[in-house]
Amino acid sequence: VNLPPQTLTAGFIIAGEVFVIGIFWWNSHAIDTADRQQAQFAKILGESESRYRTLFEHSSDTILIADEAGRYVDFNPEAERLTGYTRDELLRLSISSLVLSAQSNEADLHFNQLKQKGYLNGEYTLRRKDGTRIMVEITAMRVGPGVYQSVLHDITAHKQVEENLLHALEKEQELNELKS
Repeated sequence: VNLPPQTLTAGFIIAGEVFVIGIFWWNSHAIDTADRQQAQFAKILGESESRYRTLFEHSSDTILIADEAGRYVDFNPEAERLTGYTRDELLRLSISSLVLSAQSNEADLHFNQLKQKGYLNGEYTLRRKDGTRIMVEITAMRVGPGVYQSVLHDITAHKQVEENLLHALEKEQELNELKS
């Protein structure tokens, strides 16, 4: 093409400006899209956290979160009701603090099994702050590195009914033996 040098230069400069504007527009569009996606992700994450917190706070079962050392780092309000300890008191306790002293070695052993296996199920007798005993069914699992969640279901009334039924059966058997 035999165009004067000024025409090619002018044409190149014009194309260069369009190209730069095109890159600027594309980058601006990509940033806007990324910002919208990040905002949408933050909104979804916030809603998820809110739903989880609501479930955690309103669960009828006790939920306790412990660290690698077995110390409580979080729990729902039901934990305070079940144990009789305040939030500040529970945060100073560990898993073995709540079980009867006769079971504390067993609790430590089971916590070590939880750390190895990642889950644990069982029944324990706990000691409330006022000294009363409660029976609980525990389901525990590792929920993150060095973080363990335990869900405790109070089975004290159930165990009492079970014990009363066994006692009644024993008495019935005794009476039947006396009759024969």
